[in-house]
Amino acid sequence: MPDNILPITRKDIFTVGWQDADANGKLSMCAITQFLQESAWKHAQQYGFGYDFIKQQEAIWVMGKLEVQMTFYPQWEDKIIIETWHRPYEGVIAKRDFIIYDSDYKVIGTASSDWFVIGTENRRPKRLQFLDQFSETALPTKAMDEDHLIIDPHKDFTLCFEHKVMFSELDFHGHVNTSRYFEWVINACDPEILYKRKIIRFGIRFQSECNLNEIIQISGELENNEAGYKGIRLHDGKVVFAATLRFEP
Repeated sequence: MPDNILPITRKDIFTVGWQDADANGKLSMCAITQFLQESAWKHAQQYGFGYDFIKQQEAIWVMGKLEVQMTFYPQWEDKIIIETWHRPYEGVIAKRDFIIYDSDYKVIGTASSDWFVIGTENRRPKRLQFLDQFSETALPTKAMDEDHLIIDPHKDFTLCFEHKVMFSELDFHGHVNTSRYFEWVINACDPEILYKRKIIRFGIRFQSECNLNEIIQISGELENNEAGYKGIRLHDGKVVFAATLRFEP
């Protein structure tokens, strides 16, 4: 990395395709997470700490938490711009933020995420001092104020359904892709609510990896304007994720 490089963000343009729209014709929550991940990977790869570099550390990047706030949802065939940057790491947590714009560069959403570098052998988070060489590209600016949206993973909820992890849900690292978890959450939510009420904020925290053929029990409940969900791995009773949807009053 050149000594004179300045902190910088990356902007990517996405078109809302047919498969990216939900039953209301709006950009889906799952597609948003896919776009955010794509921008994150491209930015990390561009500045030298992406897949290839982390692989040399015998590790992989893994998202630990994501929180998104949306004020407007584009429609099918609309274009959006996602701007992303990484913040200085804190302990074993690498911070990354996003701003989502419409085609006129009006801010329609923001997001914040936590990432871990996990060893491929022991599956444990690594200390991140080896990222110090990329500190010149970090920005301390936060895209949004996190409000501890994600639920307590130990809270009891009503069982919605059980889901078997399928091969099509696995990503390049062999574990369930982030957007798939949001598919499970959406499928656990009452469709009548989704048709009538706009999600203005959503978040998820990952507790454990999901592997092929595991059975995940998805439970959740709606209380006032907020719905909480979690997934429990059937064979060992461990919570694998906890998520929240906040609806417009």
